[in-house]
Amino acid sequence: MSVVGVFNIGGIYANLFYPHKDDLQKLSLLSEIESDILWSMAWTSNKQSHSINLNTVKILGESVPIQTISTRRVKLCPICLRSAFYCRSIWDLSLITTCPLHYCLLIDYCPQCSKDIKWSRPRIAICKCGFDSELAIKLIDVTLSRGYQPGIVIVDAGYGNNTSLLLKLENRQLKYLGGLAKNRKVILNVQDNIQQAIRLDELAQCLPQEAFTETKLKLYKPKTLWVATKEVEITGLSGK
Repeated sequence: MSVVGVFNIGGIYANLFYPHKDDLQKLSLLSEIESDILWSMAWTSNKQSHSINLNTVKILGESVPIQTISTRRVKLCPICLRSAFYCRSIWDLSLITTCPLHYCLLIDYCPQCSKDIKWSRPRIAICKCGFDSELAIKLIDVTLSRGYQPGIVIVDAGYGNNTSLLLKLENRQLKYLGGLAKNRKVILNVQDNIQQAIRLDELAQCLPQEAFTETKLKLYKPKTLWVATKEVEITGLSGK
């Protein structure tokens, strides 16, 4: 069933809901997710008034004006959607125009038909006109056409393992920094003119203990990482 079909049956019409009149039970049955969990994921209005200026929505435990949430226009990060196929709630914030992870502009209109992206679309990443916004490189081209030249494109392992996309970035002379899956094979210079293909996880196991440096991340829950630096190459790509 398409996204539109699920939303229509589930009674979903936007990204902002009113607890006193909206019921997510139908969507709960369709998605097999408890309604309490769905409510915890939704933007909910705390107050309804004839004046929109008096309506509020709770964000991070604080009540803020309802205009903080963009309810009419949908914004998407094509790179996020390529790595994990779901909409991020932070995209709904009116003041957010750039992906905080990949530093690219969020897309709010279809690059093919130039119409606003709607909630009622066939799939999360497909416009009514049929344009597939998973084709991230096309949307990156839209960003470039607006005059924005990123200093560096940050991609996660979903794109870091996509050699075709990385080649297109190189052809556009864009610098990139990306994650790689542990089973990705890289080329290691063993000796002069001697190279070896090896998986990243196998390479990490081969390194001596003194090659790693302890790094502590000051997060909400502190985390300790052991980091090693090694220069390798990937077949077909110019970077190291």
